[in-house]
Amino acid sequence: MKIIPKAVANAVAMTPPRGVSLASEQVADGAASPPDAFVRAHGATSTLGQGVAVGAGLADPAMQAISPEFAAQFNMELATLPRAGELRRRPWSTSYLPDFKGGLAWRWHDASAKGQDFATYKLHTVEELLALPEAQRQKVLAVLSPAEKFDLLRGVGHLIVNTERLRARADAPSDRGLCHGTSMASLLLREPRAMVVELDSGLNVPFSSADFKAIAGYYFAQADGMLYQKGRQPPGVLQLGVRRDMHVGNSRENLQVNPAAFHAMLAQTVKARALGMVVDVDPGPQVWNSAVFKYESSVAEATGSRPYTATEQQRDLQQGICRAPGTRAIATVTTTLWYMPQTLEPPADKASGEPATAVYRYEVELDERGQLCGGRWLSEARPDTAWTPVSRFDTEAIGGIFDDFFYYYDLATGKR
Repeated sequence: MKIIPKAVANAVAMTPPRGVSLASEQVADGAASPPDAFVRAHGATSTLGQGVAVGAGLADPAMQAISPEFAAQFNMELATLPRAGELRRRPWSTSYLPDFKGGLAWRWHDASAKGQDFATYKLHTVEELLALPEAQRQKVLAVLSPAEKFDLLRGVGHLIVNTERLRARADAPSDRGLCHGTSMASLLLREPRAMVVELDSGLNVPFSSADFKAIAGYYFAQADGMLYQKGRQPPGVLQLGVRRDMHVGNSRENLQVNPAAFHAMLAQTVKARALGMVVDVDPGPQVWNSAVFKYESSVAEATGSRPYTATEQQRDLQQGICRAPGTRAIATVTTTLWYMPQTLEPPADKASGEPATAVYRYEVELDERGQLCGGRWLSEARPDTAWTPVSRFDTEAIGGIFDDFFYYYDLATGKR
């Protein structure tokens, strides 16, 4: 635990030191992120790289084709894509902050509050906390939810905890939470250590590693709150697949991930651009977003692909299998992903947990130049959605109510 000298709690009055950028990985020279203009042009309404237009029933071969917009952003030549890659820093794991527990308002440190309603537990004012004896005050502070600690840091009442009380529901499905935020945070931010923040009010607020992770995940969850709504895409993210219905899985209401687009994005975001991916690794009705940090792919054909012969074309027609227009060759690929799953209970401080794996089998289709142009899944296992940040994350560019928080997050990771 580290005591930080006097710091102003009011987010408006405080101007933290500058000069630190929290990039988890350095992008290799020449590995540029997609142009901002492309994200602005397509981010609000399109799903980039989306191959299947609607659902699993494929009647139109054009539905299998990769969009030209996606192909323009990535190297699509299968022969030159790396078949293995791993980020230099493994993402951390933490709770996915389930809604039925209260999300960021969950008092997970308090063993006596296991069955307590997050919407009705007593909130403490600064004055009430200061009136308590020192030992009792520290016990109370230690078991507050991350939302309450964030409010104390900001010095503006109970804004965040009350916002979470309104958002989260005790009857929410068990998988509903903030895993899309916590998984993105684990990709882009280094793992914090526990520390104590001394506020001008006189309170010494203990933040565990899990508290820092939870608030960081809450930031990213708020930043991309449009992720699953009406096919819209958050700014700063390239996304494959859209879930219009959260609890249907691979239905006709959801736009599925084209395996060739997935293969190209995976190879370049994990290996070349060193940014990683967030993937809902299972096509089932529940949504479990996880940070992918490693992959290995193998191609069954010894020559890298097989010609798409007239015989196979006839067989595809008989079986109702659609190929992308211009398909001249096919490769059968097996890919293993290593990802960091999010947990229900927050792990102990700086306990990043054990990674899990997912194995996918799919065919990718190549045009006459050997460029990926489409594909189809062979295994039942497949990603439901996948997305990647388009650039590294800069804590100095945050501003607003999270400005102070990321200053302390930097301190907790040793970056300031």
